Amino acid sequence: MNQANPKAASQVKEIHQKFQQGNAEFSEFEQDFIADQVERIEQYGDDTYFSEKQAALIERIHAERVRGEVVERPRKSKKGGAA
Repeated sequence: MNQANPKAASQVKEIHQKFQQGNAEFSEFEQDFIADQVERIEQYGDDTYFSEKQAALIERIHAERVRGEVVERPRKSKKGGAA
């Protein structure tokens, strides 16, 4: 059963606020991804459902851009999968 993820929704809001303040650099992908999530939250509120992959990505962006942590990303093999 799908459940809402209020923590991820809260993190998206914090990331979006940081982006609007211009205090951190965001990749184009991160900007587009967060903008999409903000639209979803505006539509569904804190009851917005995020997949495990979306929640993990939101957590990584939040850690790097809001908390200033260095997050090691998985390396991709030559075949395109994680090493």
